[in-house]
Amino acid sequence: MDNQQQQMKLQAEQRCLSKRPLGPPHRKSSLPKHQEVKRRFLEICDTTFSEEVRAALRLPAFDSYEWGDADVIHLMQTMFVELGFIEKFSIPVDTLREWLYEVYKHYNEVPFHNFRHCFCVAQMMYAITRQANLLSRLGDLECLILLVSCICHDLDHPGYNNIYQINARTELALRYNDISPLENHHCSIAFRLLEHPECNIFKNFGRDTFK
Repeated sequence: MDNQQQQMKLQAEQRCLSKRPLGPPHRKSSLPKHQEVKRRFLEICDTTFSEEVRAALRLPAFDSYEWGDADVIHLMQTMFVELGFIEKFSIPVDTLREWLYEVYKHYNEVPFHNFRHCFCVAQMMYAITRQANLLSRLGDLECLILLVSCICHDLDHPGYNNIYQINARTELALRYNDISPLENHHCSIAFRLLEHPECNIFKNFGRDTFK
């Protein structure tokens, strides 16, 4: 096969791949909504919730649906404060806030695997950490990893499961060779956020600890 034929074959393969479905469209929030949530969050982020709210946050039965998105981001910040992670791991407060906001932005408006679901999972982990005294049982670093994992576990979820991705031969299924495409994608997005210095809550970790 000469060079011209190889080039034609490559172009044909690229055209084929470009037609591969990406899956159903992600229902992302609008930019104005994101900006309004960030504005509201920055207005309240230096305030402290009442002891009644903080006590409720430590319980598995906490009801998140009475709170707006900016308040939910603030509640997540409160988890880091209450567990002492900001001091223990030298996390700059501004970096934590930027990271939490970017996490919020990277959840889509899908029926289930959305930002509210992210908070519910993280809040349950926080409640278990407090109720079972996991800081003493597991250690600070392990509890930080658990909380961050819960927050990031469904980042950029498109709303359709792995079976759909594989059967529809979507871009995610192709990228990850049909091996847990969604889980690999969520993890990839989480680490991509940490690539931005203003969002890297682990920036003061040593190399071995970060790895």
